[in-house]
Amino acid sequence: MHRRPDFALKVSQRVAQAAGAIQHRFAQMLHARLEGQIAYLLSYLYEKQALVQIWGGGQTCKRSCGYALLPQMQGAPSQRLPLTNCEIADLVGSNPQTVSPIIAKFCKQGLVVRHRDGLEVLNPKGLQELAQAITVANLL
Repeated sequence: MHRRPDFALKVSQRVAQAAGAIQHRFAQMLHARLEGQIAYLLSYLYEKQALVQIWGGGQTCKRSCGYALLPQMQGAPSQRLPLTNCEIADLVGSNPQTVSPIIAKFCKQGLVVRHRDGLEVLNPKGLQELAQAITVANLL
C-alpha cells in the first residue's frame, strides 16, 4: 500500500461509501420497523377499545381487553386514544422525538388525527395494513 497510496485511498473511499450505504439502509429499516410497531399498537388499542364499547365497558372488561397497559383510559370508549407521544414511545421502546414525525406522517396519510387529549383513529384498517406491509417488507 505504501507503493500505491492512490490505490489505497480509492479502496478506503469505496469501503467508506459501502459502510455509509449499509448504515443508511439499516437506519431506514429500523425506522420502518418502528413505524410498523406504532401502526400495530394504535390499531390494537383501537380494536380493544371497540370491544370494551361492545361489552359495556366495565373494569373487568377493560382488564381483559389489555387496558392494564393504559390505566388512564376510563370513561366511555371512543375512537380517541388518550396517548401522548411519550406514552407511545414508552410502549414501543423508543423516544418521543422519534415517535413524533411518525405520528405526523400518519396524520398526513389520514390514518389518525392529533388532539390535545390524544389521538383519534380515523382508519384502523389502514393502520393494520400498514403494520402488515412493513412487517412483510422487513422480512424480505
